[in-house]
This record gives sequence, structure tokens and C-alpha cells, in this order.
Amino acid sequence: MNDCTLPGRTGVMMRARTPSWLYWRLLDRATGVIEWMAITQPFERAAADLDSVWTMLPDKGVFIPNWVARLDRAVDESDRHWVHDPITLEEFKEIAPSVRRPTGDDLKGIVSPRRALTPDQSDCIAIERIVGKSVADRIAAGG
Repeated sequence: MNDCTLPGRTGVMMRARTPSWLYWRLLDRATGVIEWMAITQPFERAAADLDSVWTMLPDKGVFIPNWVARLDRAVDESDRHWVHDPITLEEFKEIAPSVRRPTGDDLKGIVSPRRALTPDQSDCIAIERIVGKSVADRIAAGG
């Protein structure tokens, strides 16, 4: 297990069981631009884990729980900021290296410790554990 250090947080790197993940691209409803690549766990026992949306931080090499995406997913589709578009693992691997890097403002919004997720739910998952080393290296390189 490795440390995961992000602004205002230190967590533990989690192991991922790839077959249990669903893959998403979160598209801005107004522009259609991909804003986040995300994963969810449909088969977890804890309700909080079922609701979690883990978004990719390419430059950090991890996925972290994103409370904004979690709240967005919980509302009616017509009220969402993003279109939550399900994709396959192969599509995820193809698209992820070219997705924009989150800005500092994006990160401030998703790692706020006073929001919906508890510190226990703030663990990170290595991108490599989800997509493999070669794709993780392409993601880190930005394409």
C-alpha cells in the first residue's frame, strides 16, 4: 500500500479488483466535452461505496472519490451538470490518455474534507491497478 497525498488529504492507496468496476466519462451537459473519467463500484457492500464516484487525476496517477460527481449522479438526469456516459474498459483505456488535466479549482472542489465523504472514504486507487501499467504510463504522459 502506498500513500496518496493530495491537497489537504493523506490517504491510503487501495487495491482495485478490476472486474467489479463500471467505467464512465462525465461530459459537460452544455458543451459535450469530457470533464472527468470516472469509475464506480456497483457490487460493494457499504452503501457509501455504492454511491461513490471515483474520478481520475492523471498527473497524480490515481482515482479519488469525487463528492461533486457523487452528488451529481444522485439527482435526476435532467438536473445533472454532467452526462454520465457509461463506457467499456477498452473505451476507457483508449479515451483516458487524452482527457484534460483537472485544474487547481477542480481539485479544491472535490477534496473538500467538510463535504459528503468521510476520511475513511478518501482512499486513492492507483490508475495502474484499473487499466494496467502501459495505459497508466500513457495517461501520465498525456497521450
